[in-house]
Order: sequence, then structure tokens, then C-alpha cells
Amino acid sequence: TLTPSTRLPHFFRCRRGERYSMTLIHFYLLYVFIHMYPQQNQMKLILRVNGMKTGIGKTTCRTKIVPMAIALAASMDEVKWADRLDPRNHHAFFPVGFTTVWDTVPIYVATPTNSRMNRYLYQPKYKNCVMKVQVAVSFLLQIVYYSCLHIGTAHDGSIYTNTLDQHPFETWEWGLGDMIYQTAHHLLLKHRKPTRRRNQPPPPPLTSAQLAANDRLDFARSGVERVFANLTNHKAFQSRPGFRGTLASLTAYVHVIVQTTAAMYRHHKSRHGRGLGPYPHDWRDDDDRTVDLTGP
Repeated sequence: TLTPSTRLPHFFRCRRGERYSMTLIHFYLLYVFIHMYPQQNQMKLILRVNGMKTGIGKTTCRTKIVPMAIALAASMDEVKWADRLDPRNHHAFFPVGFTTVWDTVPIYVATPTNSRMNRYLYQPKYKNCVMKVQVAVSFLLQIVYYSCLHIGTAHDGSIYTNTLDQHPFETWEWGLGDMIYQTAHHLLLKHRKPTRRRNQPPPPPLTSAQLAANDRLDFARSGVERVFANLTNHKAFQSRPGFRGTLASLTAYVHVIVQTTAAMYRHHKSRHGRGLGPYPHDWRDDDDRTVDLTGP
């Protein structure tokens, strides 16, 4: 519920005879906006529960809440690329040289009336029109990079390559990705079963060492999947057939939700990854000789 005005900063205080100031109401709605899809009827219901009879309209949401959300997203700085080099950001199966796990998060959107735009956004994998957000997460469950918004039919590998200048890797640095990042630089993927050619004998199966390496990579990725799940399953994006609104509003929603999710994992100790260390990430020794990381 809304806090009484006597406990609020000066610019939140109410005028005499008023229970809540409009600034306080708009600020409170911003938190509603962060935690659920901000439809007009939902905001009205929440405000009625907390003592406001009339609720708000679409114009108030567009002119008051969305600009405040955009300003909040612009001022938050919870996603830091340098955090991937934390001395404790290590995994037992990838002790040195590996810092991040990469994937894209789908944002469901309503089907556009424009058929050409519909073809750009419709993704058969999700059976819906989507926009994509590229996210990188460290082994300590910290979101260290994200980029948005990308059309639903864009290839994940192309998104990664086109944004490579925004997340420069060290020469010795690698990340973990899934099978779709086949042509991406600085990403380690699972071993892929060779394709059977027509009129050719079947290719040999993967060796036990390759299968074990795939299991290690899957295990390392599974430890950070909860972060991607928190973004994908956020209440703000749970309506179907998807988000309805302007591209500017959707961009604001994504920035606010990614930043607040990053803040949740950064400041809540119970959500921190275990990590290992402190150890250096650079796998080269002082004489610039390489170290064998493949093992026996």
C-alpha cells in the first residue's frame, strides 16, 4: 500500500486535505508498471484497492508513467560489462578463460496488422510474433550485457555478430552459447553430430569424450538459466497474444525490467551465484605460453 505522506520526501508530500499526492501516485504506478503488464483496467483496480476511486486513463499512463519509466531506465546502471571479470566469476568445469553465457529472450507482441511486419516478427519456434533481447549472464548470475530490440526472425548468431563492438572480448576470453551460435566468434558450443549425406554411409557417432564435453557445457549453462527464465516469464510480458502498444513503450518496459532484474540478482545475496576463486581469468602464463584447457 502507499506510504503515508508524513514518511515521504518533500516532493511526495500531499497538500492539506489530500490523502496522496499525484507525484506519489505516479511513482507508485511505476512500481506497478514494473511488476505487471500495465493495462488500464489493472491500474484502476489496484488504485481502488489502495483508496483511489477514479483510477487513471490511458492518457495519464502515456504522459506520466511511461516518461518516468524511461527516465528510470536511463538513470539505472545495474548492467556492467566489466563485472564479467570478477575474480570469483568461474565455473568448476570452465575454470579460466570463460566468463559469460549467451542467449536471447523472446518478448511476445501482438500480431501487427501490416503483413510485412508480421513476416518479420513471427517466429515458428514460439508460434507467435516476438521481439528478441540478447542477454549475457556471468556464472555469478549477474546480467553483464543486453541489447534490444531485435526482430523475431533475426538469427541469434547474426544479432551477436552485429553487436560485437558493444561487448568487446579479451583475446583470451570465451563465452558459452547454444547450438544456434555456429558462426559466432569467442563462443564455445557443443559438439554437433555430423550430418548424413545422401548416398553416403552414416557418419560415426560422437565419441564418449565429446558427449562428456557436451554434458559439462549443458551443466554450466543450466546454472544461469534461471536469469533468462525470470526475464522471459516476467508478468509484464505474460499477456497473450502479446504486448500491445508503441515501440517506444515496449523499449521502456524492456529496459526497466532488465535493469530491475539485474538489480535483484546484484543486491540480493540469496540470488548470487556460488562462483569459485578468487582466481585470474587470463589462462596465459607470464611467458605468454598457452595452457592446455582440454584435459586428458
